[in-house]
Amino acid sequence: MRLDIRRAIAIYGFIAIVLPLQLAAQHRRYKLIDIGTLGGPASYFTDPGIGGISKVLNNKGMLAGKADLATPDPNNGNCPPACFVTHAFRWDEGVLTDLGTLPGGENSDIGGINARGWVVGSSTTAEIDPFLNAPGGHATL
Repeated sequence: MRLDIRRAIAIYGFIAIVLPLQLAAQHRRYKLIDIGTLGGPASYFTDPGIGGISKVLNNKGMLAGKADLATPDPNNGNCPPACFVTHAFRWDEGVLTDLGTLPGGENSDIGGINARGWVVGSSTTAEIDPFLNAPGGHATL
């Protein structure tokens, strides 16, 4: 009888040691997808903002960001690094959609995406901000 108890303890002890090692050895599988650009050299995601509340990926797998066009940005005095016109985009099921700008604008940006795929952000307009002497911006949805 003592031998059976020792054997049972040994078996359970072996399982208690080996099982966590097997679980730790399992690897998560990720798939990296090149989102691409809108013709320029790079694409970007937004800063998560205060408290990290901005989302760039929703539970449906839709992604929001901004990407360079091949067009040089005529209003950018900080060139490089940001030498190109950028537009907000939404990526859904492998399709990259340029969200464009408001009328007269050149650049747009994102603030986040919700569960329905609605993208909030901003866009420049043809108006000149008198305080900044640069294109004005408006919120977008």
